[in-house]
Amino acid sequence: MIKDGSLTNLEHYRLNYLGYPLLLSFLFKYLGNSLYIAFYINYSLIVFSIVLISMASVKLTGEKKLFYYCILIGALTTPFISIGTIILKDSLIVFSFSLLLYSFVSLRNNNNFILYIILIAVSICMIGVMRLPLLILFPLIYLILFNELNTANILKVSVTTIAIIILLPLLSLFTIHDIDFEFIFQNVLSNSLIDRELDNEGVVSSLIGGYIAQPLWFRVLSIPIPFAIQLVTPFNFWSISFLNDHFWYFTTHQLNFIWYGFTGVLIFVSMFNIGFISNTYIKRLFIFGLFFYSLIAFIYGGAIPRYAIPSIVFMIPCFGDILLVSKRNKCLQGRMLSIYASYYVIGILLFIIYIIV
Repeated sequence: MIKDGSLTNLEHYRLNYLGYPLLLSFLFKYLGNSLYIAFYINYSLIVFSIVLISMASVKLTGEKKLFYYCILIGALTTPFISIGTIILKDSLIVFSFSLLLYSFVSLRNNNNFILYIILIAVSICMIGVMRLPLLILFPLIYLILFNELNTANILKVSVTTIAIIILLPLLSLFTIHDIDFEFIFQNVLSNSLIDRELDNEGVVSSLIGGYIAQPLWFRVLSIPIPFAIQLVTPFNFWSISFLNDHFWYFTTHQLNFIWYGFTGVLIFVSMFNIGFISNTYIKRLFIFGLFFYSLIAFIYGGAIPRYAIPSIVFMIPCFGDILLVSKRNKCLQGRMLSIYASYYVIGILLFIIYIIV
């Protein structure tokens, strides 16, 4: 691409060739050009991400058993599995957020100050290189884990901020974009990627198109619509297109049934039973993850579920804690069964309506 001058016109491709593709190019050069190399790297990143999330959960709560519940939930989170089958940057983004979460929690617990300051700065830079607009969420993580106003927290936040400010200008070497807030907000609000998702006719495309066309106030009030679309799309699990196409379709169709049939339902279970969670930070992380997930649904109308996958990183600790508490709380068990039963009944009714329409 350098020889034929393609890199001089990156905007034409609407791609960032200096991010994850640059990393893959080095791996292909030294490890071989097989696609299995990329798959191995993707799934390694996902596995490390799940482990980091689980370790952060234990550090926050002190519950060692929580580690295994988070590992189980992470393994059953099929959106994680699906992004491992495509040669895109999403697996590295998930890893960056997982590393950021673990580093923040470790820094809060006064573990190896310098190391985790560096890891936080590196995580922020990786997120900026891979998906720049997501940097607008960074201050919220600060508020979640360092809300107590004391000398130690002020020092940690100050040093971390300085390290990030020093490293941010380096992003311009790896991205085709200028690093400024005007670009970030324009990119977030443009919704330009949705156009490609609305080419197909159908109920979902009609709902997304109608939602995007509505005024801002209506979109805010009707956020459950794109939220639900984002949660279950795609849901044609009966498709066998993966037999003649790509394995990715199997992970996003057949396997996705595990997500919107079990793991994803834990979002609603956690929403209605968050009072059973005793750890304040687990609650805050879940609320942040839910906000993150809803924000992506709001911006893209639920049309690009892949963009919301990093938000799951912050909800898994709560999912694991809910399951752990339910093992010794009969009341929570009953409430969980009621939510799952109601969810399935509503889902079956909506599916019947979908078939009729």
